[in-house]
Amino acid sequence: MGSLETEPVSLSLKRPFRISSREVRRVRGYWCTCVIEGNSGRGFGLRRGIAEEMATLDAVARRYDEPLCRVWGGEPASIESFATVDLVGAEQAGKLARRYYLRGYRKLKVKVGGGDLKRDLERVEACVKSAEFDALILDGNEGLTVEEVFRLLDFLDFDGDVYLEHPTPPDSLGEVCESCEAPVIVDVMDLGARSIDDVLDVAEPCDIVNIKAQEVGFVGGLRLARDAREEGFKVMVGCAVESFSSISTAAHLAAAVEADLCDLDGHLFLDEDVVSNPGYAPVMVTEGPGWEVRVERPKPA
Repeated sequence: MGSLETEPVSLSLKRPFRISSREVRRVRGYWCTCVIEGNSGRGFGLRRGIAEEMATLDAVARRYDEPLCRVWGGEPASIESFATVDLVGAEQAGKLARRYYLRGYRKLKVKVGGGDLKRDLERVEACVKSAEFDALILDGNEGLTVEEVFRLLDFLDFDGDVYLEHPTPPDSLGEVCESCEAPVIVDVMDLGARSIDDVLDVAEPCDIVNIKAQEVGFVGGLRLARDAREEGFKVMVGCAVESFSSISTAAHLAAAVEADLCDLDGHLFLDEDVVSNPGYAPVMVTEGPGWEVRVERPKPA
C-alpha cells in the first residue's frame, strides 16, 4: 500500500529572471510526498502531475536503495551543467559570468533576444571576456531575427564550442540551421512539444533537442530522448526555474539518456526552496539513493 500527498507551493526568486518573452518573479508549483512500503519519495513540479510522477519514481528507487538513473536503465555519472546569464546589463552579466567561473562552471549560457541587439552584443562580450569558458550557448528564446543571429555570430570572438538555442521563431529556424555552422538547439518548452513528431513538424533541420522534464515529464523525457536519437538528433537536458530537487532528478535523467549537453541551473535563481539548496552545482554526481546527487565544484586553473 502507498500514499500520495500533494500541496501547492510558491517560491520567491532572488531577483526577477528575464528572458526575451517574459520575466519570472515567482515560481508556483507543487510539492508531493509519496510513501511506498515505508519508503518516502519527494517530488517538485510546475504541474501537479509532474510532482506526483517524480515523487513516485523517487519512492520506487529508494525502495530498492538505487539511484534513479539506474532504475531508468542507466548508470551513475558526473553531469556537468551550463550556468545561465539572463537579460541583465553588460556590467552585471560580466560579474555573474566571472562568479560562475570561480564557482566551478566551465560552460556558459547567455540569454539574448531582448529586443535590443546592442545590449545583447554588449552582454555577450562582457561574459566572454570575464573568464575562459569551454563552451557557450546563445539562447534567444525565439527573440531574434535571422539577421540578428548572424550579426551576433559575426561579432562573437570566442575560442570554445558555440551553440545557438532556439534563436528565432519556429518559421525561421530552418533558415538559420541551413546557413549557420554553429549547432542549433530546439527547446521543447519554447515549442510546447510533447513528442518527437511535434519537434519534427517545425525543427527537423536542427541539431540538438533540449528536453525539459517540467514540460514533458520524466518518463516522457526518457521516451523523447530515445526518439530524438533515432531521428539523428543529439540530446540536451535542460530546466526551468525550479527546485533543486527536480534539478537533481533531471541530472539522473541526463545520466540515464547519456545527454550530450546539460543546462541544470534553474535552482540558482531561487531565494527559497522546498529542499536544502546547495547553490552552485557545476557538476552533479548521480549517486542516489533516489534523485539525490553529490555536488562537485572544480577549482579554477
